[in-house]
Amino acid sequence: MEIIKQEDSTFTVLKLQGRVDSFNSPLLSDSFDTIHREKKYKILLDLSEVDFINSTALGLLIEVMKRNNENSGTLALINCSEKVNKILQITKLDKIFSVFNDIESAKRSLGL
Repeated sequence: MEIIKQEDSTFTVLKLQGRVDSFNSPLLSDSFDTIHREKKYKILLDLSEVDFINSTALGLLIEVMKRNNENSGTLALINCSEKVNKILQITKLDKIFSVFNDIESAKRSLGL
């Protein structure tokens, strides 16, 4: 998995590439920890190039979403690949996460 970080004055975008699983979830967790240490809690997670995500990674995303919400922030999923969308629908997590087709619709809806 590769993580590309882009920052704006009001939010951070993390673009993930490849598989997001138990093996590399600690790397993703470290990225979130770094962002949180900077007191940034508005994160857009670009999943357009993710071809697999497992329950460990989904659990991490739920934890991050809760932490962000507690700090008046958000964790939104954007550009989800077809495979990720299917997993979110099967697990009903598409009802829990804010999911957007693109960054512009996420920014508009979230007021970023």
